[in-house]
Amino acid sequence: MNLFFAVSVTLAFFITQVVVGTILLTVLQMMSIPNNVGEIVNNVFQFGTMLCSVAWMVVDSKKIGLCRYQGFICERPVRLAIAGALLWIVVFPMYLCKRWDINHGVAKLKPELANSVS
Repeated sequence: MNLFFAVSVTLAFFITQVVVGTILLTVLQMMSIPNNVGEIVNNVFQFGTMLCSVAWMVVDSKKIGLCRYQGFICERPVRLAIAGALLWIVVFPMYLCKRWDINHGVAKLKPELANSVS
């Protein structure tokens, strides 16, 4: 269920970027602005969306204590930011899945932390 949710949210981000980018290009073309300016605006919008989602991942991962849990994506916020900036299309859905697991109590703590809690 949570993988479906993560993929759905990621697809929604892409669809939103395409729709808004197309609207921006159309408006800029209607204003007789050269096509390359419209493409630049579209790329800036897409890059801004990616940066905002990576920033949200970093802030939220610190808030939920992501590095305390087991999993490939469970890293410190700085490493998560670097991975998210380089491989956003892979890291963002993985983060959403792990976040769902943590919020629903399904995620497992790292062994060294699990032993200290018991």
